[in-house]
Amino acid sequence: MNLQKSDMKYVILLSMTLIASLAWFVLTPTPLDWTASFSKADKKPYGGAVLHAIHPLLFPGQPSEASMLPIYNTVGDSAVRATNYIIINSSFEPDEPDTDALFEFVAAGNTAFIAAHQFGAAFADSIKLGTGAEWLHNDSVSVNFTNPALRQNQDFWFQKGAAGFYFNQVDSSTAVALGENSRSHLNYVRLPFGQGAFFLSTLPLAFTNYNLLQQDTRDYACKALSYLPVQATIWDEYYKPGRRLVSTPLRFILSRTPLKWAWFVALGTLLLFVVFEGKRRQRIVPIVKPPANTTIDFVRTVGRLYYQNGDHKDLADKKVAYFLESVRSRFHVKTNEFSDVLYETLAEKSGMPQEQVKLLFTEIAYVGRRKELTRNELMHLHQSMEKFGAG
Repeated sequence: MNLQKSDMKYVILLSMTLIASLAWFVLTPTPLDWTASFSKADKKPYGGAVLHAIHPLLFPGQPSEASMLPIYNTVGDSAVRATNYIIINSSFEPDEPDTDALFEFVAAGNTAFIAAHQFGAAFADSIKLGTGAEWLHNDSVSVNFTNPALRQNQDFWFQKGAAGFYFNQVDSSTAVALGENSRSHLNYVRLPFGQGAFFLSTLPLAFTNYNLLQQDTRDYACKALSYLPVQATIWDEYYKPGRRLVSTPLRFILSRTPLKWAWFVALGTLLLFVVFEGKRRQRIVPIVKPPANTTIDFVRTVGRLYYQNGDHKDLADKKVAYFLESVRSRFHVKTNEFSDVLYETLAEKSGMPQEQVKLLFTEIAYVGRRKELTRNELMHLHQSMEKFGAG
């Protein structure tokens, strides 16, 4: 499609906009994403890639697997034994089937470690658990362990309000305090249940990449997980914000900021192209029907004219001439002499009996010798030609 001069300014403007946008996307540094995902695949500050990388050191020689399914589907239908189930998320709110499956899992002698700011009622009410939050000012709350073997001389200080949550209700008859904040509020407890135990923490951000790489806080997660038995481990990837599902290429593009903006720019470019180049540049070309073949209509009109004037002989001569010309062009034979050879050839090519062909040409010869012709004789000639298929 040729561009008109009046459109070149739009093309130039569009090209400059596209180039400037791509340059801005490439050169502008990507800001840190501080949203908490806790996923083993995320390397952002509050992802879980570092913990997943070092977990073989925490449970040496033991198998581990990541679960993308709810608790019920992971352990509900199988007799799992001697296994840790580790769940880290901003909140833990399983439904009733998952809650029942988790309790059965722990009661059978397994261990569940759950770190979350808040716990759903279906789970928390069953074990008499409640949580609260400190009103923090400049991260003024620190945490530490109650066990002298793990307790540090200096508390662990977590930034961005990571240590603001605590347990304001636990079953004191069974709960074992493992950690507390600088205001003497419990934030890490062990709850025996059946033959197993729950380890519950209100500091999920302590187990993320950022705090595992900070010198002042990196030991906290390892010490907290050291309470768990060294055995097979299931790492939860289901109870995560925006958990990763089977994705399409478009979902992947939209999950990456540079690719997402490049996609939007491409769509905008396509829209501008449709607006400025999608219009017709000429009038609609009218449909011209090909001229109709009026030869047959002309012949019929002339035939009716001669028939109405009663000149049967003249009309018969013209029909014979037209018929013979049609035979010559259709079957590629000579008709200047009527003979048995001609009859035999036409019978083979037309599929009519040779006797019928001979009778037709005998009638044509008879009409040629007559000076006058009656109406019935003309009609009979016409019918004979029609039967042959070339009249």
